[in-house]
Amino acid sequence: MPSESSDDQCVISPAGHFTLRTDMLPLYFPLRIAEKILFIGESVQMFSREKKQKNGTLKTVFKTQEDGFAVELLRLQQQADFCITDVETVISKIRSCIAEHLWKLVMEEADLLAHLQLVKNLYLLGRGELFLHFIEAADHLLQAPPKPTTEYDVNITFQLTVRNIVTGDDSFLDTFHLTVPASINKLQGDSGSIESGWHRLGLAYTVDWPLHILFTERVLEKYNSVFKYLLSVQRAQTALQGCWAAQMQRKNTKRPALLTAASWQLHNHMTFLVNNLQYYLMVDVLESQFSQLLDKVQSTKDFEAIRLAHDTFLMNIQAHSFLLLKPVSHCIRELLNLCQTFCTLICSPVVIPPCKETTALSQREMDQLKNISRSFSRQTAVLFKILSGVRSHQSSPHLAQFLMRMDYNKYFTAAGGQLGSTFIDNKVLQGQQKTG
Repeated sequence: MPSESSDDQCVISPAGHFTLRTDMLPLYFPLRIAEKILFIGESVQMFSREKKQKNGTLKTVFKTQEDGFAVELLRLQQQADFCITDVETVISKIRSCIAEHLWKLVMEEADLLAHLQLVKNLYLLGRGELFLHFIEAADHLLQAPPKPTTEYDVNITFQLTVRNIVTGDDSFLDTFHLTVPASINKLQGDSGSIESGWHRLGLAYTVDWPLHILFTERVLEKYNSVFKYLLSVQRAQTALQGCWAAQMQRKNTKRPALLTAASWQLHNHMTFLVNNLQYYLMVDVLESQFSQLLDKVQSTKDFEAIRLAHDTFLMNIQAHSFLLLKPVSHCIRELLNLCQTFCTLICSPVVIPPCKETTALSQREMDQLKNISRSFSRQTAVLFKILSGVRSHQSSPHLAQFLMRMDYNKYFTAAGGQLGSTFIDNKVLQGQQKTG
């Protein structure tokens, strides 16, 4: 039946077009056979609707074995006694034939391996240098809430960035484009503040036949959530690096020395956290999981095995990136937002003016930095507590791996699981200014 059914007792087909009502199966009919039949039926429907040869006739998914399968099914129908073993044998033959045919389509005709690499390069930020330049080029467009023209302007910027960075084939621009949904109403995030274009930015992929049976809408939604998350980490790292570069240019400014040391120790703590998170995500998670996916895809000639490997890969990168563990993902997002807020404040023209002479921070700016420091310290303490609480569980080895990256020299442990807690108050600052 169509997949619009809302019954809890149903199995949705991999492509999402049909559902199997498990409560309507006869007791003697195993679910595993029904699922094979669902796969066969959906595959036949897909070929009947979409794939035609140039002469206009339907291209059968059974190749030359259709008549043989028809004979075997007729024999089953004419048997005096129903034998579930014989049924499963025939159904398994049909399923294997279709799975092998689909494998040839996606691997040989559609070049699945090239598409997987392309998806990794874009959705998973495999081409880091491309997005590094894009972040710098599009920042002025995406800092503010999106307008109706923002998506067009951002895609023009993205295309120019690709052509400046990518040497060779850039035809993937025909199938990938950025989305920045705009709304007449004010767009608000979790904190109630108006969302910027960065928070609305997404990536759309126009999937060609027959890869659409692997990259379904639900799969692309999951890829998009990973893309947004990885991009937020990349943006925080880029902002911190830009903040450091700006400070190096102002090395000879006449700012109170102790304030500079305190604020930049906070910067160093932020950089330490973001750099380790970035390395963990890109190396320990994405590269490792993608390598396993390629090994599984290249070692089978069964399309269903490929689909299962791909689904497992996508689920693992979501889980190991903490997107499925809400307390950790929320904590990391808050920390990344604090990094962005810190860089915006420190690198603003008020704090680092273009002239060589500079003045001390105002009381308001000083209070903002102190609040950022306290919040950063609090969130890192929460993160450390969560990671420490589950690191010994075999069910969450990725949490232990991330904690090892963060606490390889036990500095995190010695600091009580807190970073950014060394910021000073105004009384200490004033005392140091007088003694200086």
